[in-house]
Amino acid sequence: MAIWKWILEPTDVQHISMPIAAEALSVQMQGTQMCLWTYVHPTEDLVVRRIRVVGTGHQFAREERDALQYVGTVQMLGGNLVWHVFISKE
Repeated sequence: MAIWKWILEPTDVQHISMPIAAEALSVQMQGTQMCLWTYVHPTEDLVVRRIRVVGTGHQFAREERDALQYVGTVQMLGGNLVWHVFISKE
């Protein structure tokens, strides 16, 4: 068992390969970078997970939200930008 970190971009959608049963723990700023931490079994097969970053006030379809798990909210530039991060459930 391990905790792994990925650096995220403040873009709408990105895809990350991670162990199949990875469990999202937290998303926070580390210095100037938005980071996602997950609990993983490092020897598991990898799967591509969809990461969705939604800015406050941006459009977000209910159907899309139902397929995603909320991870957390991060603030950038002293709170001038606020992002809400979701990860695909499967």
